[in-house]
Amino acid sequence: MSAMIDRERFARIALSFVAEPGDLTLGGMLRTSSPAEVFAAVCDGHPPEGAGESGRGSCGLARAIERWAARLGRVPTDSRLADWERTGLRLLCPGDPEWPTQLDVLGDIRPLVLWVQGSADLRFACLRSVSVVGARAATGYGQHVATEMAAAVAPTASTAARTAGRSAPTGSRSRCWRAG
Repeated sequence: MSAMIDRERFARIALSFVAEPGDLTLGGMLRTSSPAEVFAAVCDGHPPEGAGESGRGSCGLARAIERWAARLGRVPTDSRLADWERTGLRLLCPGDPEWPTQLDVLGDIRPLVLWVQGSADLRFACLRSVSVVGARAATGYGQHVATEMAAAVAPTASTAARTAGRSAPTGSRSRCWRAG
């Protein structure tokens, strides 16, 4: 995230703020259009050229673009991105040397960007990693199972990832920190 962030990277950032993670419609659009083209389409309110080929009907695309356009106010400003960079956040996009290629198997639902803090090379750090994913409203049993799983794998995994979710992953994170 330098002062002059390129169009494609900024488009990925913007799309990550307006679309839900794993949005299949967006993933399909990104197969036929660049992130900058898709973001411009969201701003213009019209699907990009060739977007109908992504497997979604034009009605579904129009609804998705309308939904995303309503969230454009969530897109961070250049000054906010610069503030995040000053606090040590780094941006990774698919194709970057540090991008964990394991995520590419997710296809249309892979993350648009990853925000990373710290100096470790994420691609190599993820070679020995594990992710324990739970629900935002996990039951006590779910939290217990996630915690036990995290404790079991913490000694062998070298990377722990923090998610925006709560509940089960919270317990597993704290157990990972205690275990190793």
